[in-house]
Amino acid sequence: MTLVSVRLAVFVLALSVVATAAPHVRAEAADTPRSVGPEMNATLDQLRELLIGGELETALAKAHAASNKPDLTIYESYVIRTLIASILVNLQNYGAAASALDSALSTGQVPEKEVPNQIKAIAALHYNAGEYHKSIEAGERFFDAVGAEKDVQSLVMIAQARYMLKDYGAAVERIQTAINEADSSGEDIDKRWILLWIASEYKTGTSKGAAQAFKEFSKRFPDANYQLEWRLSPLLRDQPPVELEL
Repeated sequence: MTLVSVRLAVFVLALSVVATAAPHVRAEAADTPRSVGPEMNATLDQLRELLIGGELETALAKAHAASNKPDLTIYESYVIRTLIASILVNLQNYGAAASALDSALSTGQVPEKEVPNQIKAIAALHYNAGEYHKSIEAGERFFDAVGAEKDVQSLVMIAQARYMLKDYGAAVERIQTAINEADSSGEDIDKRWILLWIASEYKTGTSKGAAQAFKEFSKRFPDANYQLEWRLSPLLRDQPPVELEL
């Protein structure tokens, strides 16, 4: 999941939550659990106006104040925490946004079918905050939620996080799994995945594995400029390309 798609997903989630919550007034319908009371309804109206006006910091402060009120229902807590996550994403405070989204998830109010995607977004936000341990943890939670390790984006993200943590053996395992899953599902293979495979094998001191990965790069991308592609990789550009021969 790219950062752009994560930002969009969290923003759309917040919009949908606010849109469905605001019209219902709990005081008139105590048997409607997925609704908000008059006070929260008024707060959401004020927050919408602030967001439309681009006053993100003011909106965040007001949302935090609303979230700390002692008499919130569980659903109201879910709504306001989701909105806080969206504001934080737009402020590019990705670590705090991940925590807010996880807090919203912990209320138990996220629709069951949306839980995996929300965990996936949490993992991506932690990754973009440089919180690699938390990103891996959330990524593994995502796999537990879907019951399989087949999501290529998540496999690649975990491999990258493992690499950043210098856990090169685990990075090799995850990136190979990602490539195999992409092949099985007919997805395109990104050159940067195989470059990560090469770099991870090399870092483990396994020259045979690095040579195998390099051979795979040359077979899949015979017209690619290996040196140039390495320098274009955000993950690898700060280190010299691994020199290998077929």
